[in-house]
This record gives sequence, C-alpha cells and structure tokens, in this order.
Amino acid sequence: HADGVLRIDRAEAVRADWNAWRPPAGGWEPVTLADQWQTRWPAHDGVVWYRLRWRQADAAQPTGLLLDYTCMAAAVYLNGSLIDRDASLVEPLSRRWQVPRYFLLQSPLLRTGENELLVRVSGLAAYQPSLGVVDVGDPRILQGRFRQEMLIRHDLQLLDSAIGFVLAAVIGLFWLLRRTETMYGWYALSAVFGRLYDTNFFAASPWPFATTDGWQAFIGGCYAMSAAAHAVFLLRFSERRWPRFERLLLGAATAVMALALLWPQWMGPNRNVYLVPTIAFLYLVSFAFMGYALRSGRRDCQVLALCIVVPVAVSLHDLGVYMGWYGG
Repeated sequence: HADGVLRIDRAEAVRADWNAWRPPAGGWEPVTLADQWQTRWPAHDGVVWYRLRWRQADAAQPTGLLLDYTCMAAAVYLNGSLIDRDASLVEPLSRRWQVPRYFLLQSPLLRTGENELLVRVSGLAAYQPSLGVVDVGDPRILQGRFRQEMLIRHDLQLLDSAIGFVLAAVIGLFWLLRRTETMYGWYALSAVFGRLYDTNFFAASPWPFATTDGWQAFIGGCYAMSAAAHAVFLLRFSERRWPRFERLLLGAATAVMALALLWPQWMGPNRNVYLVPTIAFLYLVSFAFMGYALRSGRRDCQVLALCIVVPVAVSLHDLGVYMGWYGG
C-alpha cells in the first residue's frame, strides 16, 4: 500500500440472532468485501458478524480506519472494545447505511502486531444487508476520503432535498394564486412526493414508522405518487389532457400508497414488484416528452427536455447499482 493505506477486502462472516452480543465461536465463513449477505443467506433476518484482521507496524502512530458501508445498522469493535454503535440495532433499525464510518485509532486500543476488527451488522435480507470494504492507514488520506464521501452521500442529498421542498412550496404558491394553471399544482405535488422519497438517503431512523418495512413501503409509495404526478405535469406542460389515462394512472398510484400504509409487511420487502414497473414507466414518459419536445419546436419544451436528460442519466446509473448490474 504505497499511498499509506491498506484496503481490507477479505473477512470472515457468521450468522447470529438479533440478541447475540458476542460472536459465535464457530461457523465462520470466508467472504469477499463488499459483501451482501442475502446472496449467501437469502432468508436471514438478524445479525451477521464480520471479522477482519490486519498487522500494525507501530501502534504508537495514530492510524485512520474507514468503513465504506454498513447496512442497515452496526456496532464496531476493535480488539474487543466497542468503538461505535448505532442507536438501535433491533427494529426499528437505525438507518446509517448511507454514510461511511471513520475512526482515529491509537494505543492502547490499537496494538503493534495483529489487530482484530469485529463489525456486528443488523439487517433484513430484503434490503441488501451488507458490509463494504475497510481501509486502514494514513489518517490524513482517510479523513479526506471520509469528508468527501459525507459530502456526496449525505450533505448534498440533504441540500438537494431542502432546495426541492422550497421549490415545491414556491411553485405550489403560484398554483394557489392561479388555480387555472394546473401545471404548477401537478409539479408541486410531484416535487413534494419526490423529496419525501429522497429522505431515504439521509433519514437516520424509520420514524414515524415502527419498522423498516413500514419505512420502505412508504417511500415506495411516495415514488409511485411522484411518478404519476410528474407524468400529468408533463402532459399539462405539453398542453394535453388525457382524462381516462390520468384517472387510471392516479388511481394506481393512490392504490400503491394505500397498500404501502396498510400492508407494509408485504409492500416493503416486495417493493420491486411495483417500483420496477414504475421506474420503467417514468423512463418511457421522459423519453416520450423528449421526443415531443424535438418534434414540436417549442423552445420551452426543449429547455425542459434538456433539464430532464441529466436526472434520467443519473437515475439509470443508480438503477444499475440498485439492481446489482454493476458496482457503485
């Protein structure tokens, strides 16, 4: 590791139940990080312990430790001592999956020679429970990486959501002042549900829901509502009204949201059943609008189509990561 950082991408893993506060003595299996345990134990809801080891040349030298990813909640032990834990390691699980974890290590916790890191991950098989790669080494390099990842994966998400809510409020106010301009109302409705969906990327807990299933079902319903309202907004922007199609679309989205609230134990784990078709529909609508913008010659439609291109491209990448077609 010429840059002063050692990447650990090999570990051992063992299953345990929700209340296991010490790892089992046996049953450990070698794994490659990043590891998603549902590929190995597809029905396992509970805890998986990960054990990683590395050799430290000099424990007196402060050393950085960076955990790229832990889903859904975790506790971290160095040489048997707890150095970090999330607030809730049982349902309702803490949601710190979005961000990395950074630690500055030094003696006496850090030892010269072999060191052992135990990561206790609590998760549900339906939500891609996992542990990412671990880096050990130069604190200046790893702290810089940590800050950069926090900016991209948390701070900018939070800023984007805040700006989106403000924009939704402003556009919604336009609609309240000019009720005949329904385009503004549909945009505001789409933006509100879209930003509620975005809270998934920075919320620290599933509150106000009591379970991870409840949270995941709710944000899935928000995505469906946002997609339906966005489609109607594009129709209004294009000066079109398709009453039967609109009623069918809004009825389906409302049904998804109602089921999400009433039947979260199914709608959460099985969210792909309705989310994947919704995503495909949203791409179809976006590309259809781009085609209309090119054919119509309307400058306003062409500008909006250009504004849609970047989010569509980003979402295609995110969809590929989510579906496991390629890495992040």
